[in-house]
Amino acid sequence: MQLVAIEPGLPHFELRSYGCPQCGTNERFLMSIATAAGASINSNRGSIAV
Repeated sequence: MQLVAIEPGLPHFELRSYGCPQCGTNERFLMSIATAAGASINSNRGSIAV
């Protein structure tokens, strides 16, 4: 899988899209990102498949 796009999501999150050029499979994940102050919203920086 290759990262193909990063889009703004909910506050403090971004939507990352991955695709496989060989099989055509696509997946999207909602990822937590750091706040403007530099602190992490979720210390595990976990992801949620969407």
